[in-house]
Amino acid sequence: MSTDRVELKRLACSIWSAVASDPLYTTLEPVFYWRDVYRSGILFSIGNLFFFLITVGQYSLLTLVTYVFLTLMLVSYAYITFAQFRGQANPFEQHQYSSFVISKETLVGHANTVHKILDALTSFIYRSFSSRDPVASLWIAGQVLIISQVGKWFSGEVLLYLIFFAAFVWPRLYEEKKSEIDSLVATAVTTIQTQAGPLVAKLPPPVQKFLKNTKQD
Repeated sequence: MSTDRVELKRLACSIWSAVASDPLYTTLEPVFYWRDVYRSGILFSIGNLFFFLITVGQYSLLTLVTYVFLTLMLVSYAYITFAQFRGQANPFEQHQYSSFVISKETLVGHANTVHKILDALTSFIYRSFSSRDPVASLWIAGQVLIISQVGKWFSGEVLLYLIFFAAFVWPRLYEEKKSEIDSLVATAVTTIQTQAGPLVAKLPPPVQKFLKNTKQD
């Protein structure tokens, strides 16, 4: 495929590569793969509670954040009071505020991830607008149109929840059922290609050539 023929798959791969290189990914990977069942379960439950309160309870994100902050303040005060009641020192005195500050090295790693994602998006947009291949432009427009239809079917909150749910379910599911899933995908692709074969044969030769190059890439 020529460099002008841009597709969203390449963009998604670039973004995923940037996310996988982020320092936070190393921390979250055991959570998404459920290596620590308790930690993953707690975070999954908290996330579901947040989405439930936002969608059903009509809470705003700012309201939830402030409520969480006030709850943590209350729990911290109760914990400190209980420790002092038992004659123990303030448990927070052994930690300085700097212990909770993100290091410069970690912050630089996150900044590099954001830069890679923005670079991939900018490259995609530029190459899409500057493409001189009408077939490739139609291919991109078709993919973007499909995404726009998905936006009509699901609200922003639902899409975010689906991403959140998939992040906790799909990695472990694919790890355990990799062979079965790959087999189903291969069967589905073969079926689609078989059914679409007669239709593709009726397309103009330039379009057939483009689809053939896309399949090879």
